[in-house]
Amino acid sequence: MAQNAILRFMQGNQLLIMKGDNKTVAAGLVGGDYPLWVGATTPTDAPYKVSIAGKLYAAGAVISGDSTFEGTLKGVSGSFTRLNCVNAAGDAVGGISFGSDGRMWFDGDMYHQGTKDNRSLRFYTSDLWCRGVFGARERSIMVVYGSYAYVYTKGADKTGTYIPLTSGTSSANETYYTVPCYSPRYDYNGETSGFPVDTVIFRITSNVTYRYLLSLAVTQRIFVVNANDNYNNVQIYANGTKQTLNGGSMHHCMQLVDFMYPSPNSDWLGRGLMFGASNDNDWK
Repeated sequence: MAQNAILRFMQGNQLLIMKGDNKTVAAGLVGGDYPLWVGATTPTDAPYKVSIAGKLYAAGAVISGDSTFEGTLKGVSGSFTRLNCVNAAGDAVGGISFGSDGRMWFDGDMYHQGTKDNRSLRFYTSDLWCRGVFGARERSIMVVYGSYAYVYTKGADKTGTYIPLTSGTSSANETYYTVPCYSPRYDYNGETSGFPVDTVIFRITSNVTYRYLLSLAVTQRIFVVNANDNYNNVQIYANGTKQTLNGGSMHHCMQLVDFMYPSPNSDWLGRGLMFGASNDNDWK
Protein backbone atom coordinates (compact mmCIF):
# COMPACT_ATOMS: atom_id res chain seq x y z
CA MET A 1 0.00 0.00 0.00
CA ALA A 2 1.41 3.36 -1.00
CA GLN A 3 2.46 5.93 1.57
CA ASN A 4 -0.41 8.20 2.71
CA ALA A 5 -2.90 5.94 0.93
CA ILE A 6 -6.57 6.13 1.92
CA LEU A 7 -8.61 2.93 2.28
CA ARG A 8 -12.25 3.39 1.34
CA PHE A 9 -15.00 0.79 1.95
CA MET A 10 -17.89 0.50 -0.41
CA GLN A 11 -21.28 0.12 1.25
CA GLY A 12 -21.54 -3.30 2.85
CA ASN A 13 -17.82 -3.94 2.61
CA GLN A 14 -15.70 -4.67 5.66
CA LEU A 15 -12.16 -5.51 6.60
CA LEU A 16 -11.91 -8.69 8.67
CA ILE A 17 -8.93 -9.86 10.69
CA MET A 18 -8.93 -13.62 11.00
CA LYS A 19 -7.50 -15.94 13.59
CA GLY A 20 -4.72 -18.37 12.70
CA ASP A 21 -7.19 -20.89 11.30
CA ASN A 22 -8.16 -18.37 8.62
CA LYS A 23 -11.83 -19.22 9.36
CA THR A 24 -12.68 -17.46 12.64
CA VAL A 25 -13.07 -13.69 12.76
CA ALA A 26 -10.92 -12.07 15.46
CA ALA A 27 -11.68 -8.39 14.76
CA GLY A 28 -13.10 -6.15 12.12
CA LEU A 29 -13.39 -2.72 10.60
CA VAL A 30 -16.59 -1.59 8.96
CA GLY A 31 -18.28 1.62 7.96
CA GLY A 32 -21.40 1.11 10.12
CA ASP A 33 -22.46 2.24 13.58
CA TYR A 34 -19.58 0.32 15.20
CA PRO A 35 -16.53 0.85 12.96
CA LEU A 36 -14.25 -1.21 15.23
CA TRP A 37 -14.93 -4.44 17.03
CA VAL A 38 -12.98 -7.36 18.49
CA GLY A 39 -13.93 -10.90 19.43
CA ALA A 40 -16.86 -11.84 17.22
CA THR A 41 -17.98 -12.17 13.62
CA THR A 42 -20.27 -9.13 13.86
CA PRO A 43 -20.15 -5.93 15.93
CA THR A 44 -23.47 -6.83 17.62
CA ASP A 45 -22.00 -9.95 19.25
CA ALA A 46 -18.55 -8.51 19.96
CA PRO A 47 -17.46 -8.15 23.64
CA TYR A 48 -15.41 -5.12 22.60
CA LYS A 49 -16.65 -2.47 20.19
CA VAL A 50 -16.44 1.25 19.61
CA SER A 51 -19.37 3.25 18.27
CA ILE A 52 -19.01 5.89 15.61
CA ALA A 53 -19.78 8.45 18.35
CA GLY A 54 -16.74 7.25 20.34
CA LYS A 55 -18.57 5.21 22.98
CA LEU A 56 -16.60 2.18 24.12
CA TYR A 57 -18.25 -1.11 25.04
CA ALA A 58 -16.12 -3.77 26.71
CA ALA A 59 -16.86 -6.94 28.67
CA GLY A 60 -13.98 -6.12 31.01
CA ALA A 61 -11.00 -3.84 31.39
CA VAL A 62 -7.64 -3.84 33.15
CA ILE A 63 -6.17 -0.35 33.29
CA SER A 64 -2.80 0.30 34.85
CA GLY A 65 -1.24 3.62 35.72
CA ASP A 66 -2.95 6.89 36.52
CA SER A 67 -6.30 7.32 34.81
CA THR A 68 -8.72 10.19 34.44
CA PHE A 69 -12.49 9.77 34.07
CA GLU A 70 -14.61 12.77 33.18
CA GLY A 71 -18.38 13.01 33.21
CA THR A 72 -20.72 10.77 35.20
CA LEU A 73 -19.45 7.39 36.40
CA LYS A 74 -22.20 4.81 36.80
CA GLY A 75 -21.60 1.48 38.51
CA VAL A 76 -23.39 -1.45 40.08
CA SER A 77 -20.61 -2.67 42.36
CA GLY A 78 -16.89 -2.33 42.74
CA SER A 79 -13.94 -2.60 45.07
CA PHE A 80 -11.59 0.10 46.24
CA THR A 81 -8.62 0.42 48.55
CA ARG A 82 -9.08 4.15 49.06
CA LEU A 83 -11.25 7.00 47.79
CA ASN A 84 -9.80 10.48 48.15
CA CYS A 85 -11.68 13.73 48.60
CA VAL A 86 -9.81 16.48 46.74
CA ASN A 87 -10.13 20.24 46.87
CA ALA A 88 -10.21 22.64 43.92
CA ALA A 89 -6.42 22.45 43.65
CA GLY A 90 -6.48 18.67 43.41
CA ASP A 91 -5.01 18.13 46.89
CA ALA A 92 -6.33 15.19 48.94
CA VAL A 93 -8.05 16.68 52.02
CA GLY A 94 -9.93 13.60 53.21
CA GLY A 95 -11.04 10.20 52.13
CA ILE A 96 -12.32 6.72 52.85
CA SER A 97 -9.95 3.78 53.31
CA PHE A 98 -11.11 0.18 53.00
CA GLY A 99 -9.16 -2.33 55.10
CA SER A 100 -8.75 -6.01 54.34
CA ASP A 101 -10.36 -6.71 57.74
CA GLY A 102 -13.67 -5.29 56.52
CA ARG A 103 -13.34 -1.94 58.25
CA MET A 104 -13.79 1.47 56.67
CA TRP A 105 -11.78 4.46 57.85
CA PHE A 106 -13.03 8.00 57.31
CA ASP A 107 -10.51 10.85 57.22
CA GLY A 108 -12.14 14.23 57.79
CA ASP A 109 -15.40 15.56 59.14
CA MET A 110 -18.63 13.84 58.17
CA TYR A 111 -21.83 15.81 57.55
CA HIS A 112 -25.27 14.20 57.36
CA GLN A 113 -27.60 17.15 57.28
CA GLY A 114 -30.68 18.27 55.44
CA THR A 115 -34.36 17.41 55.38
CA LYS A 116 -36.63 14.78 53.89
CA ASP A 117 -40.40 14.37 54.23
CA ASN A 118 -40.58 17.45 56.48
CA ARG A 119 -38.04 16.10 58.94
CA SER A 120 -34.30 16.01 59.48
CA LEU A 121 -32.31 13.26 57.81
CA ARG A 122 -31.91 10.13 59.95
CA PHE A 123 -28.83 8.00 60.55
CA TYR A 124 -29.73 4.39 61.29
CA THR A 125 -27.19 2.07 62.91
CA SER A 126 -27.23 -1.02 65.10
CA ASP A 127 -24.50 -0.02 67.55
CA LEU A 128 -22.71 3.27 68.07
CA TRP A 129 -19.56 3.42 70.17
CA CYS A 130 -18.65 7.05 70.74
CA ARG A 131 -15.04 7.52 71.88
CA GLY A 132 -15.31 11.27 72.16
CA VAL A 133 -17.86 13.96 72.88
CA PHE A 134 -21.48 12.98 72.24
CA GLY A 135 -24.27 15.52 72.25
CA ALA A 136 -27.91 15.75 71.27
CA ARG A 137 -29.90 18.87 70.47
CA GLU A 138 -33.24 17.23 71.25
CA ARG A 139 -34.54 14.19 73.07
CA SER A 140 -36.65 11.47 71.47
CA ILE A 141 -39.94 11.94 73.26
CA MET A 142 -43.36 10.39 73.70
CA VAL A 143 -46.17 12.41 75.26
CA VAL A 144 -48.85 10.35 77.00
CA TYR A 145 -52.34 11.80 77.41
CA GLY A 146 -54.01 8.86 79.17
CA SER A 147 -54.95 5.88 77.02
CA TYR A 148 -53.11 7.23 73.97
CA ALA A 149 -49.87 9.00 73.15
CA TYR A 150 -48.07 11.04 70.52
CA VAL A 151 -44.58 10.07 69.37
CA TYR A 152 -42.40 12.89 68.05
CA THR A 153 -40.34 11.10 65.42
CA LYS A 154 -39.68 14.32 63.48
CA GLY A 155 -38.66 16.45 66.46
CA ALA A 156 -40.52 18.28 69.20
CA ASP A 157 -41.26 21.24 66.91
CA LYS A 158 -43.20 19.05 64.44
CA THR A 159 -46.57 17.33 64.70
CA GLY A 160 -46.42 14.06 66.63
CA THR A 161 -47.63 10.66 65.46
CA TYR A 162 -50.74 9.39 67.24
CA ILE A 163 -50.66 5.88 68.73
CA PRO A 164 -53.18 4.12 71.00
CA LEU A 165 -51.79 2.35 74.07
CA THR A 166 -52.69 -1.29 74.66
CA SER A 167 -54.37 -2.02 77.97
CA GLY A 168 -54.24 -4.87 80.49
CA THR A 169 -55.67 -5.80 83.85
CA SER A 170 -53.59 -6.35 86.98
CA SER A 171 -54.15 -9.06 89.61
CA ALA A 172 -55.86 -6.34 91.66
CA ASN A 173 -58.36 -5.90 88.79
CA GLU A 174 -56.93 -2.50 87.88
CA THR A 175 -56.60 -1.33 84.28
CA TYR A 176 -53.16 -0.29 83.13
CA TYR A 177 -51.61 0.79 79.82
CA THR A 178 -48.35 -0.36 78.29
CA VAL A 179 -45.94 2.35 77.16
CA PRO A 180 -43.67 0.88 74.42
CA CYS A 181 -40.32 2.67 74.50
CA TYR A 182 -38.90 1.20 71.30
CA SER A 183 -40.68 1.20 67.93
CA PRO A 184 -43.87 2.29 69.72
CA ARG A 185 -46.89 0.67 68.03
CA TYR A 186 -45.10 0.34 64.67
CA ASP A 187 -47.84 -2.17 63.90
CA TYR A 188 -50.30 0.73 64.06
CA ASN A 189 -48.19 3.37 62.32
CA GLY A 190 -44.95 2.53 60.49
CA GLU A 191 -43.59 6.03 61.06
CA THR A 192 -42.55 4.98 64.59
CA SER A 193 -40.61 1.88 63.47
CA GLY A 194 -37.14 1.85 65.03
CA PHE A 195 -37.78 4.96 67.14
CA PRO A 196 -36.02 4.68 70.55
CA VAL A 197 -37.87 6.69 73.19
CA ASP A 198 -35.66 8.20 75.90
CA THR A 199 -38.16 10.59 77.50
CA VAL A 200 -41.80 9.91 78.38
CA ILE A 201 -43.86 12.97 79.29
CA PHE A 202 -47.22 12.37 80.98
CA ARG A 203 -49.58 15.25 80.25
CA ILE A 204 -52.90 14.14 81.69
CA THR A 205 -55.30 17.02 82.19
CA SER A 206 -57.97 15.20 84.21
CA ASN A 207 -57.76 14.05 87.84
CA VAL A 208 -58.29 10.39 86.84
CA THR A 209 -55.50 8.08 88.02
CA TYR A 210 -53.72 6.20 85.23
CA ARG A 211 -51.43 3.21 85.72
CA TYR A 212 -48.65 2.31 83.28
CA LEU A 213 -46.28 -0.51 82.46
CA LEU A 214 -43.07 0.66 80.81
CA SER A 215 -41.86 -1.70 78.07
CA LEU A 216 -38.06 -1.35 77.99
CA ALA A 217 -35.16 -3.38 76.63
CA VAL A 218 -32.70 -4.63 79.24
CA THR A 219 -30.36 -1.72 80.21
CA GLN A 220 -32.56 0.82 78.41
CA ARG A 221 -33.00 3.92 80.49
CA ILE A 222 -35.45 6.78 80.20
CA PHE A 223 -36.67 9.91 81.93
CA VAL A 224 -40.31 9.99 82.96
CA VAL A 225 -42.02 13.29 83.70
CA ASN A 226 -45.43 14.18 85.11
CA ALA A 227 -45.79 17.50 83.33
CA ASN A 228 -49.10 18.42 85.01
CA ASP A 229 -48.33 19.97 88.37
CA ASN A 230 -51.98 19.86 89.44
CA TYR A 231 -52.42 16.11 89.88
CA ASN A 232 -50.46 13.23 91.43
CA ASN A 233 -52.27 10.74 89.21
CA VAL A 234 -49.58 8.87 87.28
CA GLN A 235 -48.51 5.46 88.60
CA ILE A 236 -45.82 3.21 87.12
CA TYR A 237 -45.35 -0.46 87.97
CA ALA A 238 -41.92 -1.43 89.31
CA ASN A 239 -41.29 -4.96 90.60
CA GLY A 240 -44.89 -5.54 91.61
CA THR A 241 -45.44 -2.16 93.26
CA LYS A 242 -46.75 1.14 91.94
CA GLN A 243 -44.52 4.21 91.93
CA THR A 244 -46.50 7.44 91.96
CA LEU A 245 -45.27 10.35 89.87
CA ASN A 246 -46.27 13.51 91.66
CA GLY A 247 -47.28 16.47 89.54
CA GLY A 248 -44.17 18.25 88.28
CA SER A 249 -41.78 15.41 89.14
CA MET A 250 -39.01 13.94 86.99
CA HIS A 251 -37.57 10.46 87.48
CA HIS A 252 -34.75 8.43 86.04
CA CYS A 253 -35.65 4.76 85.27
CA MET A 254 -33.66 1.78 84.01
CA GLN A 255 -34.54 -1.83 83.12
CA LEU A 256 -32.07 -4.17 84.85
CA VAL A 257 -33.99 -7.44 85.19
CA ASP A 258 -31.11 -9.70 84.01
CA PHE A 259 -28.70 -8.23 86.56
CA MET A 260 -30.83 -8.07 89.70
CA TYR A 261 -30.24 -10.42 92.63
CA PRO A 262 -32.34 -11.94 93.92
CA SER A 263 -34.28 -12.08 90.70
CA PRO A 264 -37.71 -10.38 90.82
CA ASN A 265 -40.72 -12.67 90.58
CA SER A 266 -41.60 -13.46 86.99
CA ASP A 267 -45.26 -12.51 87.44
CA TRP A 268 -44.59 -9.05 88.85
CA LEU A 269 -45.71 -6.11 86.74
CA GLY A 270 -42.77 -3.83 86.02
CA ARG A 271 -40.32 -6.66 86.69
CA GLY A 272 -36.74 -5.35 86.58
CA LEU A 273 -37.60 -1.63 86.49
CA MET A 274 -35.53 0.45 88.89
CA PHE A 275 -35.99 4.11 89.76
CA GLY A 276 -33.04 6.42 90.30
CA ALA A 277 -32.60 10.15 90.78
CA SER A 278 -35.74 12.26 90.85
CA ASN A 279 -36.90 15.78 91.55
CA ASP A 280 -40.32 17.20 92.28
CA ASN A 281 -40.79 20.63 90.72
CA ASP A 282 -43.62 22.88 91.86
CA TRP A 283 -44.78 25.88 89.87
CA LYS A 284 -48.56 26.05 90.30
